Amino acid sequence: MKILYIENRYQTHFWEEIARRLEGDGHDIHWIVQSHAFRPKIGSVNVIPYPRNADLGNFETSKTYLARVAGKDRNINYFLGNSAHYRHYDERIVEILQRTRPDVVFGESTEFHELMAIEHCRALNIPYLQPTTTRYPSGRFAFYEYDTQEPFAGSGERLSDQAVDEIVDAIVGRSVLPDYMVKVQTPSRFNALSQKLRNRWILTTAYFSGERFNTPHPIHKVGLQRELANNLRRWEKLAGQRAPRADRFTLLYPLQMQPEANIDVWGNEHRCQATLLQRMLKGTDAQTQILVKGNPKAKYEMSDALLRIIESSDRLIPLPLATPMAKVFASASLIATVTGTVAIEATLAGRPVVTFANVPWTSNPGCMRLSSPDKIASAIEMVRSGAFPRNSADDSRKYIQWVVATSYQGLTTASFHNPRSADPVNLQRVHAGFAHVLHAIKEQKKQDFLSTVHSVGS
Repeated sequence: MKILYIENRYQTHFWEEIARRLEGDGHDIHWIVQSHAFRPKIGSVNVIPYPRNADLGNFETSKTYLARVAGKDRNINYFLGNSAHYRHYDERIVEILQRTRPDVVFGESTEFHELMAIEHCRALNIPYLQPTTTRYPSGRFAFYEYDTQEPFAGSGERLSDQAVDEIVDAIVGRSVLPDYMVKVQTPSRFNALSQKLRNRWILTTAYFSGERFNTPHPIHKVGLQRELANNLRRWEKLAGQRAPRADRFTLLYPLQMQPEANIDVWGNEHRCQATLLQRMLKGTDAQTQILVKGNPKAKYEMSDALLRIIESSDRLIPLPLATPMAKVFASASLIATVTGTVAIEATLAGRPVVTFANVPWTSNPGCMRLSSPDKIASAIEMVRSGAFPRNSADDSRKYIQWVVATSYQGLTTASFHNPRSADPVNLQRVHAGFAHVLHAIKEQKKQDFLSTVHSVGS
């Protein structure tokens, strides 16, 4: 089969390891590369040249797919970027896809060139799959379709009820964490500093070589880090001035880190968490307090706009950054999130939880999706009256079994960030998952062909 990968910085090196194994299986490997610093060494590599000044200009807003890309583009949303380069990349990406006609495209949905490829793959009816962690159970990944969290294919594995119950108990008891939250072995101080400097050198060199569309200007980046440090200090000061009241209904909102596809893409409609908090505040009564928990890896969601909204009402209670989730989880009357992992934990623990995006776990009775944060009052009333639905043990088993059946064993994190991914056993597992999903695509194409032949002949 003809496979095309989309470059995504350090993740590219991990895909290269899997691609080498797939090439050994007889598959034809192709790439689209946006950042020249991360060019792979195997397969047919399509490196898109950086645009010249003459190549830059406004994109046509009538092309709605480009407007969708712009709305999810982290360089525009966080790093003062613009869409002047869109036409240059858009034309070249569609040309590469039409020329190579891959059977499947593998990539993420975080950077603008990936989002463009997703739009064109949809239009050309080419499967685009994101190999991404399932969060829970840990040590597994799924192939999500295009820019959604809808899994394609899966291992079809089934666990015993006892094994599933142990997984649920571990999640509820917090004796297990999602893979992205597990602390990796810390290198020596010298090695950690060396790796940090190497990364900074690679990205800075790439920026001044022409990659300015997924990488912020180094000086602007330094300014953002200073602003973040200042906002974190403001947050801690506010947290020290306010405390939850025992006589109020407690709504917990854990902030989601940004930029991150988890909310910027999958929950894009509610990407602005400052606005989200403001709408929830307006949708609740005076007897409701909203506890706002900062993300342990807080970044640009910790904005001046967010802090101003928190400062505007004593019903918004920022928690000290060191506050563990376990300390506030059980005391919350209701938990709200856009696409956060906390929704899975709350659902399995029988805690009332609402989400504001279409995520897989809303299939659980105990996880309610609200179309708008303005409607949070209806969920609060259900909690107050005791009418909010909860998962049964069987509901939780069915959910975990579904995740296991639609996923594969393995870690797909870039080994630069998590050395465990480079372990030969893990690479073997991930390769097996890719081989299985490629077979599923081949079978699907065969069925589609037979259906077409049958419809023409009837």
